[in-house]
This record gives sequence, structure tokens and C-alpha cells, in this order.
Amino acid sequence: MTPRCSRRCLLAGLVVVALALAGCARDDRASGPSCEHADLDFNEPATRLTFGVTGANPAHVKQARRILCVRLTAFGIEHRVAPAAGGALTIDVPRASELADRPRDATILGVGKLAIYDWEANVIGPDGAPAPDTPTVTGGQGAGQSGALSLYDAVRRAARRPATVRADNSRIGSLFYATNPKSKQVYTQSDSTPRGAATRAEALAAVPASLRGRARIYEVKPGTVIVGAERLNTGDSVGSWYVLRDDIALRSTQIVNPQQRHDEGPGATGEPVVTFDFTAEGSTAWQRLTRELADRGSRSVGEQSDTNANQHFAIVVDDQLLAVPYVDFRMNPEGIDPRTGSQISGRFTIASARQLAVLLAGDPLPAPLELTASRAAP
Repeated sequence: MTPRCSRRCLLAGLVVVALALAGCARDDRASGPSCEHADLDFNEPATRLTFGVTGANPAHVKQARRILCVRLTAFGIEHRVAPAAGGALTIDVPRASELADRPRDATILGVGKLAIYDWEANVIGPDGAPAPDTPTVTGGQGAGQSGALSLYDAVRRAARRPATVRADNSRIGSLFYATNPKSKQVYTQSDSTPRGAATRAEALAAVPASLRGRARIYEVKPGTVIVGAERLNTGDSVGSWYVLRDDIALRSTQIVNPQQRHDEGPGATGEPVVTFDFTAEGSTAWQRLTRELADRGSRSVGEQSDTNANQHFAIVVDDQLLAVPYVDFRMNPEGIDPRTGSQISGRFTIASARQLAVLLAGDPLPAPLELTASRAAP
């Protein structure tokens, strides 16, 4: 039987979410007729969303179009996706759809990069180094929500760290953030999912023209990432951030065969869960990570209570903490055996769970999308 885990107490496995996906895999399958025919007729009024593809690389635009078509088809959203001038994409969707109503918050339009980190070993403290034994930095039992910073303080803390380029980094280049030191504001292109810019000029462009002379640009070098705190039950972010050493333990390419099921058996909740397996490489990485967490938790006993000694890992999607569960070192003293696969539940709405599952089951976008216009479709 596949072991079960809760949001905060992990018994086995990695996180995804409820999966409602048919015929969408990590390969280059056809994107479907809705992308091939620009004369598709909607049964209701439509909204046209225009997105810039960061970098405006023609190959990236083509790849992004294919991936978006696969995601929208899998999620059951009627659509047209077409290239536009200046390296942009237009997406026509029914006006009544959630995508048309809140395009900036739609998980399905995210890049779709998943990374799992050893939490305590990588959360950065005020001195610029990890502080695994300091609850005010890691959050202790409230890991993922407690101990977080404002975005301004997170940017300043991250910018003080030197560059460290390693194979397990999530990126190889720097990110730039424009700030107002007086108001402690960080200017970004998107308020819902703030991210740094690829160049100083792009960062400065996010600042209102009248304030650019006062702006200060911070560079966050490779080897350091800023991630949003875990979202609450309402689906809203707590509006705060953590700085992590960018040392990824497991990536989305190392999980396979995600399937949506329901929590069943004695004491089960009946809620949607996802089961999946690991690749050979993923199995090794998962065993290594969970064994380290169990061993470190066991070594911490005596210094703090058993509950506080449990060590966490962080599941991050597109620089947003999805969950920060812990490994119970008493139940799993040697780590978690990956051979039985894994199962996890989470605090998600049905819509957000489906969107995230579709996003993670396929290829990530080659570059972030930036919404530039929203209007009635012609």
C-alpha cells in the first residue's frame, strides 16, 4: 500500500496535486486542432489576453504556444493561441472562464518549474548564511509561513550573497530588482508573482518614470533564490518571502506517472490525493534527501522536543512555496523508501489543484509570460 502523508507531516513522497489530465505527457505531442485553426468559433463571448514572452525568441514563442495549447486542452478551456507582433502570444478564451477573470493569478500560465529543497539547510539568515537551528529564520514548526520577510528585506538579504554557480542551481544568471529605499517598495512587473528582471534596464522600467531617479537596483546573483511564503487556506499568500540557498535536491523531471486518486482506507479523509513514482535518478535523490532529514532530526533530539526536531523539505513551484512538510524521523529513521511511490494531500481548491497538476505533468514554459493587454476578442 502506498504510504500517506499530510500537508505538514510527511510519511512518504513528493507533492503534486489532484490531477485531471488526459493525454498530456512530457513529450512533444500535437497540441490539438484548437491551436491549428484560428477560425475556431466560441459558443460565448471571448476575451483576448496578450502576453509577452520574455526574451522574444521566435523558438521560445513557438514552444510556449504548443505548451499552452496542451495545458488549456487538458484543463478543458476552449481557446485559440496565436503568435502576435513583437514576440507576443494572444490567447482567446471564453469571457466567463476563470482564466479571463484573473489571468495574472492563473497557475496554468506559470512556467511550471518544480524544485524541492532541504528547508533547514538552505534558509538564509541575517548574516547571509543558512541558519538551520534558528526558528526565527526557518520558522520552526511554522516553516513556510513563520519567520518570513517583506519582499524589500528579502531582496536586500539575497543581494548580499556572492554568486555560486553549481549544477543544482535553478538558474545560471542574476536577477535584478528595482526598489525605493525610502518607502521600502520593490517594483516588479507582476504584483501577484513578483520576480526579478533579467537586466538592470528591465528592472528600472518597472519603476514609475517620475521615481526612477530615486530607485536603487539590487542584483541577486546565481546561487540564491527568493521564494514566496506558503499560501493559506484561502489561497492567498501571506505576502512575505524567504531567501534560500539555491541547492535543489529534486526536480519535476525526476517524477513519473502522476495519477489522481482519493484518500482511502482506515482513517482516510476521502479527499483528492495524487500518487506517482520516481525515475531511477529521482529515487536516489529522494532517498538521500529524506535520509538526511531523518538523521538530522534524530541528532537534534535533546536540544529540543521531538516535534521541533523534525526536519522539513520545501516544494517550490515558480518561486512560490507550495508546501513545507516534515519527515518524522521516528517513523522513518532511514528516510523514505521511494520504491512504493508516494501520496500526498494538500490545502487546495479543486480549480487550483487541477491547474497545478496540468502544469506539472507537462513541459515547463521556456520563459515567463507577462500580461500586456486584456480586451474583448474580435
